[in-house]
Amino acid sequence: MHICDHCGNKYKTKKSHQEHYTFCNFYHNALEPNTTIEKCIATPNMDIVFYYLQHLCKKVDKLEKDNAKLMSHIGRKQDKNQIISWLNENIQGVDIGDWTANIDYDKLFPGILENGIERVLLDIIENDITNTIKCVGNKFQYFCVYHKHQWSIWENNRIVYILDHISNVFLDIFTKWSSEHETLVTDDTEQYLNNYNKIVPRNMNKIYANVIDKMKENCKQSIVV
Repeated sequence: MHICDHCGNKYKTKKSHQEHYTFCNFYHNALEPNTTIEKCIATPNMDIVFYYLQHLCKKVDKLEKDNAKLMSHIGRKQDKNQIISWLNENIQGVDIGDWTANIDYDKLFPGILENGIERVLLDIIENDITNTIKCVGNKFQYFCVYHKHQWSIWENNRIVYILDHISNVFLDIFTKWSSEHETLVTDDTEQYLNNYNKIVPRNMNKIYANVIDKMKENCKQSIVV
């Protein structure tokens, strides 16, 4: 293993180390104040000059890419902070806990047995949800949710948690409904399982993804910050 005395980079072969060292020695000498060209390179032939330029071009390219990533990150962070500040200063929301509590689950439950839970979830998010959830952003789109007297950024997994809560309420209602219709369980198991699968389908993750996409569409709002 060959190690550069200047930067500490490690190289498996002597050739790779020497190629790097030629540039690195020049680079570090050039960084010193009042350095003469003679101290950096004894014989500045075209091969060496090209080698230096090649390495500098690679460094510049990497720096530009890293800077672009950094600016993108800063842009997203600024977007988030500005959006949340604007919402908290200008918009009084409805707490998401109150919104879920005010859903008329009993009234909507028969619709699940008829059309499945996805259709009912899509109907629910059409009902005044923009007072609780907003999907906003300048360059990027974020879920902004009103909770505990303030707006905050929520990731998709927290939205899924809310959808899970709603689904579990319907499952509790189905359990009570099933106990009241015992003959369905004992006399027609196939129909019972069919109803159960409408409450808890196997593709629930896909259903949640579809509902979230629709939620983004319904709750999209432009905010000038």
